[in-house]
Amino acid sequence: MALPRNQFGGTADSVAEDITGARVPGATGTVWNGPSAGATQITDLLDSSSAPIAGLVADQNGFVAPFYGPAGVETVWVDFGAGRVALVSSDVGVRLDNHLYGGAPDPHGDRAYSDAQLASHNVTGGVHGIGGTSAVVGTTDVQTLTNKTLSGGTFSGNFNGSPNFTTAPVFNAGFSTGGGSALFNRPSATNPAWRTQATGDTNDRLQATANGNLNWGPGNAAADTVLFREQAGVLVLQGTHRSYKTNTGDSAFYTRLSADTNARWYVMAGGQHNWGDGTNAPDTSLFRDGSNILGTNALLRVYRTVVSDATHSSLLSGDSNARWYVQGDGKQFWGPGNATQDTNLYRSAADTLKTDDAFVVGGDITVGSTTWTSFTPAWTGLGSGSLSTNTGWYKKLGKIVIFEIYGVVSTAGTGSTGVAVGFPTTPYRDGAGANTTRQFVSGYIAGSNGGVIDGLCIMPAFAGDSGTTGATLRRYDGIITQGSNYASGTIITIQGWYREA
Repeated sequence: MALPRNQFGGTADSVAEDITGARVPGATGTVWNGPSAGATQITDLLDSSSAPIAGLVADQNGFVAPFYGPAGVETVWVDFGAGRVALVSSDVGVRLDNHLYGGAPDPHGDRAYSDAQLASHNVTGGVHGIGGTSAVVGTTDVQTLTNKTLSGGTFSGNFNGSPNFTTAPVFNAGFSTGGGSALFNRPSATNPAWRTQATGDTNDRLQATANGNLNWGPGNAAADTVLFREQAGVLVLQGTHRSYKTNTGDSAFYTRLSADTNARWYVMAGGQHNWGDGTNAPDTSLFRDGSNILGTNALLRVYRTVVSDATHSSLLSGDSNARWYVQGDGKQFWGPGNATQDTNLYRSAADTLKTDDAFVVGGDITVGSTTWTSFTPAWTGLGSGSLSTNTGWYKKLGKIVIFEIYGVVSTAGTGSTGVAVGFPTTPYRDGAGANTTRQFVSGYIAGSNGGVIDGLCIMPAFAGDSGTTGATLRRYDGIITQGSNYASGTIITIQGWYREA
């Protein structure tokens, strides 16, 4: 008689899920005849109306609709991308009820046979015992079996109650405790409670000791891998954990809190680590981005207690010191690798980046914006003269000062005293003696009295001077300019740079 097709799916637990356990509406799945990599895909499928289908498609809620597998198949494995999951026929209960109650009350005739055998075997007030005479054992009697061989040395049946084994029994075909649990009492925590061997083994392949430790070995040597409880809530593996998956994106293992709907951390078979908040899908990853390259799709933060603690560092093989490292406060250091670092770069103040060492630029330097410092030039020697415009600005680059002075005379100067104007900061002078160190900045004068000092001018800084005061302004030929030379409307422009003290 041909076997019928059995129905699968259509139940509350028949859903398409991703590796985190979330339902995947509209997901497409395949059907297989086993969970292993060598299993064969099943394509002989029918939907609930007996129409052929190529595969499975979850509905808008992620449920798998009822479908029929090949004739006589009771279990199939479905895969929606998160690994193969077994589905047992969903109509097995209906078929069992139909078999038991849908036809004759005793479809196999076994009940009538059993009733007849029981009636002929029953003895009022007792049962047949085990022995040479099969004597009747009363309901209150106890029969002790001593040195009895059951079924050629193999017992097949049920132990009712709580039997005690005073020696170590051997179960060649396994055993079942369908009515309860098996209890193994041992005098010492390290005594084996149960163990397994393959035929020919000289050592246990798996052994459970009374303290709950699980020990694995090759069967021909002592156990080398142990799983045990170290303390409350802590399970320790003494060995290496490996997880074999089909696809690199499959989850190898993950963690979540009891109320989480998504993994807080999981590792893919390809080695990628992923983190999330437990509510949403993971959003932070750490992965191999190429040969000797570790990448992340997120920000990496390092928290340190002391500002001088290192957060990042780099060394070459053989180095005894870091060639580069960053402190907790952001200060960076560089060195040769075989000695203490000697170069730094750090934030010295608001909007200020500083190094305590030399800074070399191989190309051009471009400044996006520059803040100039204003100052009011100090004039001497104009007599009764005055200026309607008297302004200046400067910028310092280390000890180099770039500056400009611009003045317009409104009241004509008087007298023969030499006219001088001050620098914005004190210029460098060696102090070794008058005129042994000189700096000069050029300028231009226009509209002077009779044009006598019009043209290029020189603003000197002599070693004999002091402070910001400059020497008297000189005409291009070295002639000192006097107060009376500056008529109303004279314009003085001085622009250049000097070395600061």
